[in-house]
Amino acid sequence: MFLNDLQRLLSFGEHLSSNVTEKDIKEKECELTVELPDAVRKLYLHVSPKDSMFTTCRMIPLEELTLRKAEDEQQYYQVIPIFIGGKRAFGPAISAEQKYGVENPYWTWDGEELGLVLKANFPKKNLDKPIKIVRGTSGQSISVCILNILGTQVIQSLKSLVGVQDLYGEKHKRSSQVTKSLWDVYDWFIGFAEGAQELKIDKKSGLILGLNLPSDVDCLYDGYDVIFGADTDKPLEQLIQETGAPLEWIKSQSGNVTPAEIWEPEPEERLLIPISPILEYIRDFTGLAGRCTPKEKIEQAEQKLGCQLPISLKEFYMHLPQSLFTSYDTIWSISKLRRMKDGKIKFLEENQGSFYGAVQPGSSLMYRQWEREWEAAGVLDGYLAVEFMDSISEDESIGLVMEECQHIKEEQLTQDPLKQYLSELAGISSKIAIGNSRQLYDVCEGQGIAVYDRDSESLYIYAKGYDVLEKLLKMLGLT
Repeated sequence: MFLNDLQRLLSFGEHLSSNVTEKDIKEKECELTVELPDAVRKLYLHVSPKDSMFTTCRMIPLEELTLRKAEDEQQYYQVIPIFIGGKRAFGPAISAEQKYGVENPYWTWDGEELGLVLKANFPKKNLDKPIKIVRGTSGQSISVCILNILGTQVIQSLKSLVGVQDLYGEKHKRSSQVTKSLWDVYDWFIGFAEGAQELKIDKKSGLILGLNLPSDVDCLYDGYDVIFGADTDKPLEQLIQETGAPLEWIKSQSGNVTPAEIWEPEPEERLLIPISPILEYIRDFTGLAGRCTPKEKIEQAEQKLGCQLPISLKEFYMHLPQSLFTSYDTIWSISKLRRMKDGKIKFLEENQGSFYGAVQPGSSLMYRQWEREWEAAGVLDGYLAVEFMDSISEDESIGLVMEECQHIKEEQLTQDPLKQYLSELAGISSKIAIGNSRQLYDVCEGQGIAVYDRDSESLYIYAKGYDVLEKLLKMLGLT
C-alpha cells in the first residue's frame, strides 16, 4: 500500500532513481544492529537523496544513517533521522523506554510501523547528546509521515501551482462549499487514511496533486492552506473552471495570473417582507409539528432587551419548533438573547462553530461574525426563510428527503425544463431573495420545495419520499 502511494506521488514531475540495493540496506542494518521499518526500506530503494525536489529539507543518504538517542518528558528513544530541515530531525523511533515514575507513556505502538519523531533539536556534532523531542507524531505511522514530507517536497517542485490562502478565515466565508468543490474530484492517498493531513490525487486524469499543507514540514508556500500542482497549466485551468473555487496562481508556465478578486456588493437595507406565508407553507408541506415560541415570550424578551426585534426574527421564532433549535445551526432560546455593546443581538451559532449570527434593532440586515469582525450576510427575511428550511430538513420524523444538484448556473433557472417546473413560493420567494444568495422555489405545483444557492451554484430539491424525489428530478432534467 505504501509503495503504491509512493509511486503515485513520484509520478508527478521528474525524479532521480535510487541506486540503493537490498544488499546495501542489509549491510546498513548490520552496521546499526537494527532492522529498518519497511516504509524506510522502500523509501531508500525508490527515492534518491540527490533528487532536486528536496528544497525545504534534506534526505540523509543511506550510508550516513546513524542510530541516535532521543528523549521527551516521558520516554527515552532510539531513533534514526532520515530527513533534516533546519534544526528539525525527522526519523522513525526504533525503540522506547519509559522514564522512571511515568505511569502513562506518551508514545506507544504495535505492529511493524512505529511513529516518526518530529520537530526535534538536532545536535550535529555531538552524536552522544540526546535529541530533545519537541513534538512527536503519536498515532501516525511512518508511511503516513514519509508521504507527508515527500508530498510537500514534490508539490512545491512542480512547474504549475495554484493555491488557496486563509481557507477557513475571513477571506473565504463559504469555506464548506469551497472545500467540497475542490475535494469532490479527488481520491485519498490510502496511506493518509489514518493521518491528519490530506494528500489527494485527481481520479479522472491523475494529473493534479493536492496537498493540505502540514504545519510540521516547512514549505516554500506556507502562506497557503492548500496548494494544487501539475506538470502543466491545463489541468489546473480545468480545476478552476469546473469548481469555481477562488484558486490563485502561484507558478504558471503559460503566463496565467490570478485576476483581481471580485467582491460582491454588501446587502442594502430595505423594507422587510413578512415571511409567515412562506414558513406556514413549509410547515404544511412537511407536516411539521412541535411547540414553538409564543408571542408572549417574545414580548417579554423585547422588554428585557429594551428594543423591538425585527419582524422576520419574531416570525422565525414563532414558527420553528423549539425541538429543532439545535438541528442545523444552533438557535438560542428567546429568553437567552442579550444585547452586546454595539447593540447587536446574537441568536444563532453555525453548526461547526465557525461564525455567529445576529440582528441589529432597526436594521433589516442579517449579520455574521467571522473571528471578531461583523459583516452583513444578507437581508433577514430571505436569509431566515432558508434557514428555517435548513433547520426542519434535519427533522427525520417528517420524512423529508433531499438531492443536491451541482453546477447549475443561475441562467438555467430561466430556461426549460427548470423554468417550467420552478415557480414562486407563497407569492413572495423572489422578493425576499433580493439581497440574499439563496432563493426558495415551489417545485411542480406543491410536489416539492427547492433552494438555489447562487454561491455554490447548487440546486437543492426537497420532497416527501424518494419516489416523489426521483420523479421530480426526472421532470426537471436533473437525473
